[in-house]
Amino acid sequence: MTHNFEHSWFTVNKLSNDLWSIDDIGFDLSYLITGSDRALLIDTGLGIGNIRAIAEELTTLPLLVVNTHAHPDHAGGDDQFPEVHLHHDDARLLNVIFTRKIRENAYSRGKILMEKKKIELRDIPEFDLERWINAKPNTIIPVTHGDTFDLGNRKLEVFSMPGHTPGSVVIVDKEKGRIFGGDSIIQRHPVWLHLDESAPLHQYRNALEKLCDISTSFSAMYSSHMNEPIEPSLLTELLETADSILSGTEKGKYFRTHAGEGLILRHKRAGIIYREDNL
Repeated sequence: MTHNFEHSWFTVNKLSNDLWSIDDIGFDLSYLITGSDRALLIDTGLGIGNIRAIAEELTTLPLLVVNTHAHPDHAGGDDQFPEVHLHHDDARLLNVIFTRKIRENAYSRGKILMEKKKIELRDIPEFDLERWINAKPNTIIPVTHGDTFDLGNRKLEVFSMPGHTPGSVVIVDKEKGRIFGGDSIIQRHPVWLHLDESAPLHQYRNALEKLCDISTSFSAMYSSHMNEPIEPSLLTELLETADSILSGTEKGKYFRTHAGEGLILRHKRAGIIYREDNL
């Protein structure tokens, strides 16, 4: 099911009776999960489009909000909500992404997509560029590994996944057999561990191992940059990739991204970009 809104910024797809993906102009995906008493929004996107209005159109339940990590395309709309949950190790990074320089850079990347979709500023209801650039988050509620979001009929768990950022988390829905991986779990693209703020590869590897241990009963994983669900068996391949790097069995090839340089190693469906000085 696709919802077309006036400004055509978001594409919303109903994945099941309790789950929607919210495509942020093709840049990233947020997920809305509804329970019997509350709903959970995973990530707030760039924040240029009004993701709060979209979530409130999809559900009338009280809304909880969590960031998988504090990057501009995942936490950029945090100012639209009175409270947002974030792992405490990404608190400093959140302050960085809400600086004017980073917001201007995020808007420049969003503008490229706007031009492709022929969207102009006046097409975005109530959007004020200067207000958006100068926006700040409201109340941030720190979360850590093992914390839960109670939706009434079930609880979703925070699983710490340092790597892409120090405070990256995935959200685990044990009852439904689903994992929401943010940028920590992805298939078609490599996992980025080469950023200045990335945690050491061995920390990511250890978190992967723990997630593998509980994933045997899971049926699907959802990433922030893939429309299709991912088979949980990918976790094993990511773990094997990390082990090959850390043991010195294999070495990646030079790879450059818009966010810096690193080495990339691919193994089966998995890929990791890393730095040799951050193992």
